[in-house]
Amino acid sequence: MADTPLMAGAQIQGARDYQEDSFGHWQINDQGDLLLLVADGMGGHAAGDTASQLAKDTFLAHYQQAKDGGAPASVILRDALYAANDAITQHIDENPGHEGMGCTLLAAVVADQSVTWVSVGDSPMWLLRDGQLHRLNDDHSMLPVLQGLVELGRMTEEELATDSRRNALRSALCGDQLSLVDQPDTPFPLKEGDQILLASDGVQTLAETEIATQLATHNSDPTAGVRALLGAVHDVQSPGQDNATAVVASIVSGGSAAPEPKQGSSSSMTLYAVGLVFAMAAVLWFMQPVPEPMVPATDTTPAEISDAPVSEPEADTDLTPEQDTAPADLKPLVTDPQPEQASPELMPEPEAPEAENLDEQKGADQAEAAPEKSDMAVDDDTDTKKLDEAPSPIEPKAEQEKNNE
Repeated sequence: MADTPLMAGAQIQGARDYQEDSFGHWQINDQGDLLLLVADGMGGHAAGDTASQLAKDTFLAHYQQAKDGGAPASVILRDALYAANDAITQHIDENPGHEGMGCTLLAAVVADQSVTWVSVGDSPMWLLRDGQLHRLNDDHSMLPVLQGLVELGRMTEEELATDSRRNALRSALCGDQLSLVDQPDTPFPLKEGDQILLASDGVQTLAETEIATQLATHNSDPTAGVRALLGAVHDVQSPGQDNATAVVASIVSGGSAAPEPKQGSSSSMTLYAVGLVFAMAAVLWFMQPVPEPMVPATDTTPAEISDAPVSEPEADTDLTPEQDTAPADLKPLVTDPQPEQASPELMPEPEAPEAENLDEQKGADQAEAAPEKSDMAVDDDTDTKKLDEAPSPIEPKAEQEKNNE
């Protein structure tokens, strides 16, 4: 039987008296494809929650209208993102008192044994594979920029830990032009046992090793994994704990028989390359006076990114939200947003240093230089300034700065 992706999501309020996060997870067709979304609001009381909910509703409505039109998921994701940003622009124009509100937005589609996404802001998206957590999307806060200065010896770890700019955003949905958008050129291949986690930055109270441990313990049960993860965040009892939201999708075997890998576009290119190698080898063999034995070409598809076919669950062509689930023992635990307050500042983008990507799946070429993105994404490929050229404290574009303690 083919693999079946499962999903779950929940959130906790933390130490705040309001909830700015919005989230959702839906099955979008009878093939079992999934749409996952997290939006983290900013802008203070009665504005951040409005921004995240408006972005979520607009994004979902646009995706629902466009999903049967034949466009690739990546195109629909990008267009839905801009539609959400336009909705915030219109809301601010009609409600001047909400000037400065905005939100991050992270949305992903799990389909054809792969995942593709679009994101703006600092809400993280991780892949858990073989017990290791790998971040897939870019961080649009100032933190990567400052970490680059530390790596260059232009800033100490102690200075980084207390720098007020670390949580400021370089890009967010706030009605203005989007300065940074992260979207992969091609879907990222998945395999049996993988888990995809979308979260708000409140989950980052935990170290990545702890996040991996909580999810790996419940690899085949995303509902239990979400409960364990948010329970661990709650147990830290951080005095300034931010809202924390987690949405998990798992790829688990639907039967005992090992499924045959389903070939996608990347596998087709691999087969084409192997065939070309055989053809060239045959030509060279005939040109040699004394032919050398040909060595069979090895499988060029790495085992770790071999994908498994998805089973077909019961049909549900409407975008019907799955029941939002949350840890029953976590207090407070809510699914409806509450009025909110302080939020991260939206900061102009300084020149950023090159950063290493610990995830080999995202491409070894990112170790030395940022990848060249498609026309559907805005590059985050700036050079890091030296300490004497490092960006001075930047005036915020938003009224509040998001806490991430």
